[in-house]
Amino acid sequence: EVSEQVISPRSLSHRARHAQPLTREESDRVARIARVMVVAAENFGDADRAARWLRTPNHALQERIPLKLLATSEGARVVEESIYRLAHGIFA
Repeated sequence: EVSEQVISPRSLSHRARHAQPLTREESDRVARIARVMVVAAENFGDADRAARWLRTPNHALQERIPLKLLATSEGARVVEESIYRLAHGIFA
């Protein structure tokens, strides 16, 4: 599921067959997802809880799935803010 946020399975298969690297945009997405996963794990206590939270529709994000928001820099910023608010008990 995380890999699909970076590159489609079909494209990934094609790239693997031809030993092609990720594009700059795909690399940016990988870095963004990794950064947010680290922030989530640090704030939720472990990687499993963080992964569950990232895959679950979230009321604070208007029932959107946090992981899907990581496709853009702005979405990642919104997700990180939501993580920090939860971690610090700010529910406004």
